[in-house]
Amino acid sequence: MVLALIPVLWSDGRGAEVMGPMVLPVIGGMMADFVSLFSVPVFFAWFWEWRLRRTSRRQETPGAEIAP
Repeated sequence: MVLALIPVLWSDGRGAEVMGPMVLPVIGGMMADFVSLFSVPVFFAWFWEWRLRRTSRRQETPGAEIAP
């Protein structure tokens, strides 16, 4: 999709002075979307692994349980 916008960005014909500035934010938004597509799941998985590791350490330490 981004590759389809490159000719619009490099064009110098009629309407290029209007379309050029409009294409730059679109390309930037697509790139940010692409980065977040991979970074959000990675950080989500990292957070849950960290949380599980933290809770398993609490259960392993003696005296951490609540006595009945």
